[in-house]
Amino acid sequence: MSDIFDPERVRQFYNEYGEKEWNRLDLSAYHRLVYHNHVKFMEPHIGPGKHVLDAGCGAGRFSIYIAQSGSKVTLLDISDGQLALARQKINEMGLDGQVEGYINASVTNLDMIPDDYFDTVICYGAVLNYLFSDAKGAVDELKRVTRNNGMLLLSVNNLYGVLRLCAVNEGMVPENFWGQPEYWKIYEIASTGDIDHPGVNQPPRHFYTAAEIKKLLGDAGFVEIVLGASPSIMSGLRTQAVLLEGNETAWKTILDMEDLTYCDEYLADAGEHLLAKGRVQKGRGKSGTAEAGSEKNEMSDIMIETDRLILREFKKEDWKEIHLYASDPEVVRFMPWGPNTVEHTRNFVDLALAENAKDPRTEYHLVVIEKNTGTLIGAVMLTLGVHDDRQGMLGYCYSRKAWGQGFGTEAAGALIKFGFEKLNLHRIWANCDVLNFGSQRVLEKNGMRREGCFKKAAFIKGEWCDDYHYAILKEEWKGRGE
Repeated sequence: MSDIFDPERVRQFYNEYGEKEWNRLDLSAYHRLVYHNHVKFMEPHIGPGKHVLDAGCGAGRFSIYIAQSGSKVTLLDISDGQLALARQKINEMGLDGQVEGYINASVTNLDMIPDDYFDTVICYGAVLNYLFSDAKGAVDELKRVTRNNGMLLLSVNNLYGVLRLCAVNEGMVPENFWGQPEYWKIYEIASTGDIDHPGVNQPPRHFYTAAEIKKLLGDAGFVEIVLGASPSIMSGLRTQAVLLEGNETAWKTILDMEDLTYCDEYLADAGEHLLAKGRVQKGRGKSGTAEAGSEKNEMSDIMIETDRLILREFKKEDWKEIHLYASDPEVVRFMPWGPNTVEHTRNFVDLALAENAKDPRTEYHLVVIEKNTGTLIGAVMLTLGVHDDRQGMLGYCYSRKAWGQGFGTEAAGALIKFGFEKLNLHRIWANCDVLNFGSQRVLEKNGMRREGCFKKAAFIKGEWCDDYHYAILKEEWKGRGE
């Protein structure tokens, strides 16, 4: 990337841009779809009691949504004109009571904000595209003002998505774009991502790829990084979006398809806008994760990633999401505990945290996060045997909403792999009720053998129940080629 960030030019451009910035996300069906995906991406991280920074707020479209969610929002923008417009819109909607402050500044220098102030920081509107080599410093600043375990959400213009937009958009006259590569320097843009907008007033920008953004967040120490596209399957199809919006059923189908696909990492480079979010982990190394099985057992050492899931250490605040399923009678039907009271769930999380902090460690409790939504959908555990017998007991529990989608099999497989590869276990086993057919499928799909049936071995919900005993040896697991 070049080093040509010009804050004064950016400020001047957006001061002159004026109301166009407010209208931009409601110009057409396509723009409303872009807005829809951005909002879906942020929804899990805003709400009552949250302190949120909208960094690069522009005219306040997203700030208003954040305020309406019950969050306390701080608006920040490099353009004093845009900030004044945002204040006007906020006041017109009677949301001024949800605003903690208005700050006229660049995201590259947030000295006016104390460390660890916000639960969530949102930096939408392609702010990072203008920063070039200053982007790293801006991400570090945004991380600094975010609390530990808080979230940073970004939106940038995507290189491949923008090129696709230009190729399929009917409004882009071929003679003025693809027909004049010497004017647009299209090959240079495709190879470097940099564009200096010859002949137009917009400041220079760098268009990002998904790999660049993921590396930027990873190098800054963020974990649980999720990428998305806005739009995904409708990327660039502006005319088609207008036609489809006119049919209620068709448009609902498009929105449903976008909801299903916009956080598929394989589509992240397809969208005109690239979405990214990561969780703040302070006091961490470059990658934000430590080697599993390392000698120092920190609270957040372990993070296991699969195609659709992230398995990470418990956090104290996880109890609320865990309680949603731990208090569900259907979920705990085959468990020796539950349905939980709030006190029961809080105590369970405290015990899990205490076990995870022990050194040497004999229990590994991890929550399971669905990547697409960032939602906590369950928990898994691996309990080690005594006297260095190199055996581990597998356990798990999932929200009813996660059932039937293969998440249990995927998470169990990841934990089995962790047990054999990182903990050097010899054998992993599990028990399940003879009537718990879903759990039996999870174990069998991971290659575990049913070794026997223990008659009336567990006292569940007031009666003695039979258990199946499953196990897999390390050499058997290796033979599966996992």
